[in-house]
Amino acid sequence: MNELSWPFKSLNETLFPMSGGDLIVIGGSQASGKTTLMLNMALKVAREGRPVAFLSLERFRKDFKARLLQRYFEIDLVHKENQRMITREETQELFNRTVEFNRLPLEIRDVSYCDIEGIAEQIAGLYYSEETEVFFVDYLQLIDGQDVACRVLKEVAEELEVVVVLSSLLPRASRLHQDGIPRVEDFSNRGIEDYADTILLLHRPGVDSNESKEVRVITARDSCVDISYMNLLSFDWAKCVVEEWEG
Repeated sequence: MNELSWPFKSLNETLFPMSGGDLIVIGGSQASGKTTLMLNMALKVAREGRPVAFLSLERFRKDFKARLLQRYFEIDLVHKENQRMITREETQELFNRTVEFNRLPLEIRDVSYCDIEGIAEQIAGLYYSEETEVFFVDYLQLIDGQDVACRVLKEVAEELEVVVVLSSLLPRASRLHQDGIPRVEDFSNRGIEDYADTILLLHRPGVDSNESKEVRVITARDSCVDISYMNLLSFDWAKCVVEEWEG
């Protein structure tokens, strides 16, 4: 596959482009924004016309679709218990946005029933049937044998010349550093250090408040070179939207 720019200007200015064979890891503590960032990356890449797949080990496909559509509406599409009556105009808009969304080269799949071999088969199947170039795998920590999982995903990425982006939860102890910034050594999965080409760590200073939109993106490794560089992105948690930081 051809090189792929990062879908955020600030990251694109500091990171090498993504390319076939890359294994990229996005790590962070609970509620730091890993899934939200990956969903936004997947959507942006798909809007460029590049075939994308989002494979989740935790959530169902309809939930992710609702989260991506949420950006267009004031009603709560994700939590049904919070929904009010939808107006006729909103119903029509939801229909139009859903049609638009379904036309994107974006496949969302629930792979919670799969082991790592099953996920590798899903990736290969989508590559050969849909020519999918970029794969997002959410919730790596739910796979038994994470070290082996990283090795397998790296091998698949290299064999098919695709990009694999995965998220992994950092333990709570990662929040105990004096500066609060997570580090690569916080990963309990040693396979990440052994096989990841690029490692991004998310730090959300205002984790206890949805009013705080700041998320720090620490690049701990870029193209197999260990570095330390920080960018800021703005997260609208209610809308599931990630944008450039303008604060």
